[in-house]
Amino acid sequence: MNYFKSTIFTVLAISILAFLSGCSGTSPEYSQYRSDLKYQMQDMINVLNVGHNTEFMEKYVDPSYLQRMGGINQATLPFSADRARALQSALKIAKNIQPTYEPGGKQMTYFSDNLRVPIVFKQKNGKWYLQDDWLKQ
Repeated sequence: MNYFKSTIFTVLAISILAFLSGCSGTSPEYSQYRSDLKYQMQDMINVLNVGHNTEFMEKYVDPSYLQRMGGINQATLPFSADRARALQSALKIAKNIQPTYEPGGKQMTYFSDNLRVPIVFKQKNGKWYLQDDWLKQ
């Protein structure tokens, strides 16, 4: 009798895990977005690597953040070389992480024990933008 209960529990646990992994964002939309962001993160890393922080802000940071900060020049001031290097390192980690996807808000979030702050991207008008959590630390 215990064997039967154990087998049922094992099958149930495996079924639940399979169902949950199937719901974790494996849709074609998710796969395309994940791929797009992986390439975009490499571009971001390359721009940060050569120290083009203003270009980085213009291309990859949420425009509403730039506006709240008072424009590109004001937004770039607190984005020091140390922060740029930290973000570059975090992006290298995030590139290899399976993100979570929130379809209602078109948002991808990268969590890891190796990231002190999650990296969040939000899609606006068909383009992915880094949200300001990494910029205002």
